[in-house]
Amino acid sequence: MHNLIFSVSSLLHCELYTPEGLNIGTLHDVVCNKDSGKITYLIVETCSPDHLFAIHHSFFYLGQEEDEIIFDQRIGRENHAIYLDLPGHYASKTVLKYRDFLQLILPNLAVAGHRSDNETLF
Repeated sequence: MHNLIFSVSSLLHCELYTPEGLNIGTLHDVVCNKDSGKITYLIVETCSPDHLFAIHHSFFYLGQEEDEIIFDQRIGRENHAIYLDLPGHYASKTVLKYRDFLQLILPNLAVAGHRSDNETLF
């Protein structure tokens, strides 16, 4: 293993991708447990429509590139699909949950991911 040390702040505003290479948005914030300091949620900002989502860190992994973050719904822990609490500065913002992300964002990605320019429309 190489590059065991990295800066979380350098990942802020990086684009997030699925394993297939589809862009799901950017990393807006990293939320940590105040007692342990462990990362709990990544706040994802999507481009269209403009939403914030709190998604458990287990749905993400670092890619080959230094600033590459991959979202993979197959590896996440379903029992962490909801958040219990967010820092106070999010009180005035609407931050949606993972289930909302599945309903609002992933269906659009699935359609885009299965589109084929070779299909004929008859």
